[in-house]
Amino acid sequence: MSIIVITCPHCSAEKMTFDVISCYHFSDYQWHVFCRCRGCNDTLIAKVQLHRSASQQTRVDLIQGNLLSGPRGLRLLEVIPPEQKPTAPQHTPSRIADHFIEGLRVLKIGAYPSAGNSFRRTLEKACQHLDPDDPKSTLFERIKKLYKTGILTQSIYDWAEIIRKWGNWASHGDHDFTESTAKELQRFTECFLVYVFTLPQQVKDAREASTVQDNAET
Repeated sequence: MSIIVITCPHCSAEKMTFDVISCYHFSDYQWHVFCRCRGCNDTLIAKVQLHRSASQQTRVDLIQGNLLSGPRGLRLLEVIPPEQKPTAPQHTPSRIADHFIEGLRVLKIGAYPSAGNSFRRTLEKACQHLDPDDPKSTLFERIKKLYKTGILTQSIYDWAEIIRKWGNWASHGDHDFTESTAKELQRFTECFLVYVFTLPQQVKDAREASTVQDNAET
């Protein structure tokens, strides 16, 4: 059996094995390989190229094992669709962004409770960043304090409470944590990050640019 081992652009699993379904001889040294991920069962096309030392008559579809390794290993030119790396909202601190991105990654592979845990952890780290003075405070207490001090508006406070509660459901298994629940939690968490990190930095940048422009005109 022919396989290739690459990162799956659909489920983001690294070093994932793909079973080759069919091959198309596109040009003298180039083949298009249609294959299926053993993890998520989704498909892709890998454009590969024979080494120039190989015969143009080499049948890629008859090569056994991993097409991209060994003495006859082919060169990977392109994967369609390309891998889309998940990202956090702009200006989110890296240690907070890491938890959000992990939530996106496990959500993509269908691990919905794990995604819920990651999004709750994202909220927890964000609140610790906004209120670092009392490291022993619970997430519930931090959210309340941020609301009372005006850092969070009523709407954002409500979002934060939803993330906290739903994240607890994911952790304790008290509710059926479905795909739709996980995606809704992702949306709430993303909006929270945009409000507390992205928008304030954009406003700051705009004010600084305006000040520079004013000084240049005087």
